[in-house]
Amino acid sequence: MATVSTRVDDSVKAEAEQVSEAIGLSLSTAVNIFLRRFAAEGGFPFDVVAPAGQRSPAKPRLDRAELERRMRLAVTEADATSGRAPSDHFTYLDPDTKRPVTVR
Repeated sequence: MATVSTRVDDSVKAEAEQVSEAIGLSLSTAVNIFLRRFAAEGGFPFDVVAPAGQRSPAKPRLDRAELERRMRLAVTEADATSGRAPSDHFTYLDPDTKRPVTVR
């Protein structure tokens, strides 16, 4: 059995001990559960995100017309460099409905 040693803020440790005791676990068992899930999931078993006040501004979403314009341009450029005739349509996944949309 290995020993893991880490520095934690006193108040965080005290809160974690209170929670683990309230659900009938030692803090060591709670940490073991976390580490097992971390290993099984290949990362955190929950979303890890910056606090709301520290997040970078969200990138603006493209409206459908702009998305279609950019896709047509990309298809045209790809066809021009490949030596093939230009495509007459393309398909993308609509981010809102999660369904494929074909543009001709």
